[in-house]
Amino acid sequence: MKISAKFLSAMLYLSCVLVASNAQTPALLAQVDTPGALAPAQSPTQQPISLPPGTAGPQRVSGQGPIYPQAAKVQHLAGVVKLHAIIDTEGNITELTLISSTDPIFVDAAMVAVKKWKYRPYLLNGVPTAVRTNIAVNFSFGQ
Repeated sequence: MKISAKFLSAMLYLSCVLVASNAQTPALLAQVDTPGALAPAQSPTQQPISLPPGTAGPQRVSGQGPIYPQAAKVQHLAGVVKLHAIIDTEGNITELTLISSTDPIFVDAAMVAVKKWKYRPYLLNGVPTAVRTNIAVNFSFGQ
């Protein structure tokens, strides 16, 4: 049995008419007929990428180091705060979260400073790309 192009065209037209007449059906058909999400896929430059270990990340071009907390000075404390950051295509920190800290006394000072830092945009195949990276902020007594 051979199906003609005219017959297929008519069937496609009828299915469109039936779908349009039933408000509940389009969403269901879209879910069944379309694999994956219905939203358009975002290009790789819109989603931050994670750099493999050992890869040179974005380079900081401006921003001051943290202000050493006075209470830490009095106690002669030193420490490290590790932060997870997303750096956008313009070199700005857009998200900043704490990974760990040797002492909670340093966390606020580190986060306040890093939020103001500016980076040279990371280039992937010559295109500025948002990246996920970790930043270590060192607090050494006497500096």
